[in-house]
Amino acid sequence: MIGTRLGNYEILEELGRGGMGCVYKAHHEALDRTVAVKVLLPQLAADQVFVQRFLREARSIANLHHPGIVTVFDVGEADGTYYFAMQLLDGKPLDEILEEGKPLPIESAVDIVEQVARALVRRFADCLSRHRRERPFARGSPSRRERRKRGLSGRRGRAR
Repeated sequence: MIGTRLGNYEILEELGRGGMGCVYKAHHEALDRTVAVKVLLPQLAADQVFVQRFLREARSIANLHHPGIVTVFDVGEADGTYYFAMQLLDGKPLDEILEEGKPLPIESAVDIVEQVARALVRRFADCLSRHRRERPFARGSPSRRERRKRGLSGRRGRAR
């Protein structure tokens, strides 16, 4: 894909590969912005289950707003290739740092763990609030709530 166009993006170089996709460094000419573009692997693009999972991932990330989580700018499909564009971060990936085999200074390790923990807390909070908007939490079934209001909770060993 290097040297080709994908939607509004010119693919510059491969950054990494995973089980579901490949991430490339790309350039959006109209915005003059360099981004990371994740592309669904071609062998998975024919399966709508994988396509929907990929698009759900893009939407899920796009709805998160936290300094420890990349921003998704765009999602699309061009000639059967599904992709989403996101913020390109400078620096070395954590897996490469860990593969070097050198122990991290304690300050660096603590900083990394704190950043990951904050991002996870934010992700959990967003999921929880989204779940509450879609389906409010209710303890017990309506019939059980009604029994509790009347003092007939059905708990054994307690007389009312």
